[in-house]
Amino acid sequence: MASVPIRSSVVTAAPKDYAIPPSQEIILLSVTAEFIDNGAAGDWLPAVVILDNNGNALCRAVDQGVKVTAGGDAEVSWFPGVKVGGGGVQTVTPEYAFLYLGRALPGSGDPTQTIPSGVVTPIAWHERGFAGGFAEGSMVSPAFGATSLVWAVVGPNAITLTVTWPSAAFDRYIEIGVTGPQDIGTLASPRLRTSATPDGDRMTLTAVVAGDPSVPTSVSANLFQASGVDQAIHAEMSFQSIRTGIFVT
Repeated sequence: MASVPIRSSVVTAAPKDYAIPPSQEIILLSVTAEFIDNGAAGDWLPAVVILDNNGNALCRAVDQGVKVTAGGDAEVSWFPGVKVGGGGVQTVTPEYAFLYLGRALPGSGDPTQTIPSGVVTPIAWHERGFAGGFAEGSMVSPAFGATSLVWAVVGPNAITLTVTWPSAAFDRYIEIGVTGPQDIGTLASPRLRTSATPDGDRMTLTAVVAGDPSVPTSVSANLFQASGVDQAIHAEMSFQSIRTGIFVT
């Protein structure tokens, strides 16, 4: 999946907002902002805040060690997977792992996967974006057509599975199948089920799963439908372990 920058060049008084259109779905990789101090009364801290659809703060990235002197300007970037070094020149250290999987994404040329009626079927992934390393939650880069994803390093992953079905009303579910979870609190594989026509016939399921390669922990994306006929699907799945940091340029 190609990264596409979203740019807003309109200058406004802080705070400046960017509202994600309802029809748009994004994976946020970084944020950059240019601040022009027009006479602040005192020193100030650059910050970025992520809000949910109701305007509630989901997270806030701000560092008390990154202070801008009153009257000063700043160009600031925020992105996952870094931390600020202590004192002197600031350094960044990768601390994240990311795995993105796709099946029959628009423009990919990849064929859809057929889900038979009445049979639980794992998705065989054909497209992949991978950032590994030895961060907590790192996954093993899967081979083409893999259905099971395994941990390379102990740690948690935020997992999001999105499946687009043909437009119709029939019983169906999507499931993040978990084998050998590290946390005892993971009692069952997260599942989302409906018999109605979901919005845009798209179903999205998110879960946090901690894994350990010595168990070993693995996950799969399992689909089920009971329409009476085969159904072709498009799908994507992401794994992300993030430590939010700040880096001032």
